[in-house]
Amino acid sequence: MGSYEVMFIVQPRLSKEDAEKILKTFNDLIKKDGEVENTTKWGKKKLAYKIDDFEEGYYYIIDFKTTTKHLKEIERRLHLSDDIIRYLIVRR
Repeated sequence: MGSYEVMFIVQPRLSKEDAEKILKTFNDLIKKDGEVENTTKWGKKKLAYKIDDFEEGYYYIIDFKTTTKHLKEIERRLHLSDDIIRYLIVRR
């Protein structure tokens, strides 16, 4: 298993509770075939530049371990989510 970090930004039009549900969804997805080491909630922050007419978003970072096969599924789900405006996965 490799160690990874994912940072994603959730649309600001959602309530804080709905944004937390999305975080929980991805934590649960990672736990299916991996291990969540740490979750950091930065909260609602201003973006450095506009993304799809959004000027702010909810920032979340998850440090985790998983297999390469499961990592592809996590990235696929991040890409398909309409509520996530940007994400980045890096290997630690």
